[in-house]
Amino acid sequence: MSTNRIASLLPPRDGGDTLVRSMPRATQVARPRFSCGSRVRVGSGVFAGVEGTVASYCSGSRLIIDVEINIQGVTLEIDERLLEPLIS
Repeated sequence: MSTNRIASLLPPRDGGDTLVRSMPRATQVARPRFSCGSRVRVGSGVFAGVEGTVASYCSGSRLIIDVEINIQGVTLEIDERLLEPLIS
């Protein structure tokens, strides 16, 4: 039976903690790719090709975009990795 979960962690054979200690700590905060009001296009997925405007950010990398589908205003919550900027 597969659960796609980690059952246990094994320690590194060579005492690999020296590699972890030598890695620099992240000091920069990730900046969002899009700001509110930015025009974007969905690059892949079910809504590929749909254009809209960034309304706000949700949790993590998900954001809300306002789009128009069949003359109806619709709000989508979508991962920002699926979006590409529209240059006007």
